[in-house]
Amino acid sequence: MAEVTARKRGTKWEYRFEMASIGGKRKQYSKSGFRTKKEALQAGADAFVRYNRAGMIFNPSDMSYSDYLDYWIDQYLAYNVKPQSKDGYMSKISRHIKPMLGSYRLSALTTPVISEFVTKLASKGLARSTIKNIKNVVTNSLNYAVEPLGYLEYNPALSIKIPKAAAPDGKHVRAPITPSDFDKVIAALPDDLRMPYYLAWYCGIRETEATSLAWDMVDLDRCILKIRRQVIRYGGQEHICTPKTSTSVRDVEFGESLKRILLEERARQEKVRRLYGHWYTVYWEEGDCLKHGYKEDAPHESIDFVCRHENGMRVTSSQVVKSAEKARELSGVDYTFHTLRHSHATILIEGDASLKAVQTRLGHSDAKITLDIYTHITRSQEHEATKIFEEKSKAVSGLPT
Repeated sequence: MAEVTARKRGTKWEYRFEMASIGGKRKQYSKSGFRTKKEALQAGADAFVRYNRAGMIFNPSDMSYSDYLDYWIDQYLAYNVKPQSKDGYMSKISRHIKPMLGSYRLSALTTPVISEFVTKLASKGLARSTIKNIKNVVTNSLNYAVEPLGYLEYNPALSIKIPKAAAPDGKHVRAPITPSDFDKVIAALPDDLRMPYYLAWYCGIRETEATSLAWDMVDLDRCILKIRRQVIRYGGQEHICTPKTSTSVRDVEFGESLKRILLEERARQEKVRRLYGHWYTVYWEEGDCLKHGYKEDAPHESIDFVCRHENGMRVTSSQVVKSAEKARELSGVDYTFHTLRHSHATILIEGDASLKAVQTRLGHSDAKITLDIYTHITRSQEHEATKIFEEKSKAVSGLPT
């Protein structure tokens, strides 16, 4: 039966025990640096118990938070979040979490330590939403340390609140634009960049949903867009992924106005495809990566995107963002591409569409997001109601107008 032994190495003591054999070969584990034989035997006994329980020799309480984060990234993030989401986690870990908390032992991460970390983030002027997202990464990583790993007895980050003194999010909230404003924006855009705008205006879909839409996801007979995929660029390549959330997978009905635009666009693409012939760009899926080339390069059926340039190259999200900046200057309309989606929802709500219908149409995972739009509208309506009451009350009371 294996047992823990101790021997003196120079001025220090070392413990040693036998591990399971691998391929019939015996293997031992040892660690030195103890002042006395008793200390070495006690540490060896603890390590031997941990090894017999889980094949794990190290003591989790001795692990640095930086090393633990690396382990969490490999064992949890790699299998439980989308690659593009993992990039966001990695950015927060490398820019904020490791520099400020990485040197702490995992067992030394107490509530006061994490509270001070959050306060320092606020003192740097980071917006509340940014601090919340960083703190959520810490919380999620430590949740995994508690369960299923059992490295910690409790999560010290759970009770931490974002300081009230933290800077507001500071986003410039643009008002919804009117149909006449939309016409000005369209007029300021090149022809081959207009289709994503039409899709967002008439259907309220997201920028990546518009640029990822293919013709096999457009039912022109039933007037339905089928939102099933998105193309995201990360790691230097374009990848085909599922939509943002499970509620983003949806069917969106459209009317005759967009149907006419789509029919005209499909006819235009068929015409230029014949004109370019061999040189028309085609796309196909390879693993989860999106590849492009010419027809003879495609190993199988290609993906026929709706939003394309004349030569067949698909319109990308970055091109849409840049075109919005340019069209904003030329049209004089204060908007972003996302404003089109917000405007679509606003028109629906002002037209007495139910909040649930709007939430489903836009693919909002949380009704609160839809309610935020509703709040914006009701505040405007409340202002108008106050103005009406003020005018009527003066007329009744005889007060000067």
